[in-house]
Amino acid sequence: MTSISYTNIANKESGLSARNKINLLGSSVASMSSELISELNTINGSLVSLDTRVDTLEVVKSLLAAGTNTELAPQSVSDTPTKLIFMSSEQLKCGTKFTSNVLNNSITIGSNVVASIGGSVTIKASTGNLVSIEMYVNGIATGSINSMEAQGTSKPISLTYYGVANFNAADVITLYVSSTGSSIQITKSSFVIEEKGC
Repeated sequence: MTSISYTNIANKESGLSARNKINLLGSSVASMSSELISELNTINGSLVSLDTRVDTLEVVKSLLAAGTNTELAPQSVSDTPTKLIFMSSEQLKCGTKFTSNVLNNSITIGSNVVASIGGSVTIKASTGNLVSIEMYVNGIATGSINSMEAQGTSKPISLTYYGVANFNAADVITLYVSSTGSSIQITKSSFVIEEKGC
């Protein structure tokens, strides 16, 4: 068969040479496209795996918040710690690790968990009285205590607390109060416990 050659008048390059270059370019683009698609598929697979992990964390993580936004009745106190009455409602709950008992002013742990606890208690008490709150677990003091001198009933004080600890299933968390005075009054409070991912 006779091969017909074409000549590009503008740059004197043969038509066969130009066609070969176009074919090579096409092959190169096809190869690069294939590699790009492979990389995108790998990235997509990684994102799907990450989404699955995030979904798993969201499913297992639990949070509970309780406290009061309204002033509670005055409580008798002494230098001997007694259970603090600071809840009037459960304010937020997500998951099943934690359960509040508003009547008993306690939080019960559903299963073994590492959790952070934080919150604050705003208290009115007579000027000069030292007020302390401490977290108890199963009726035993934890040593996590915060104290402040009261500034009078017209100037409430806020005691804050925060910590991270291991808890076992059926543990019961409460707050206890002691004071050099004889009476305190809670004006507002918050107690938040959240499962930590480890």
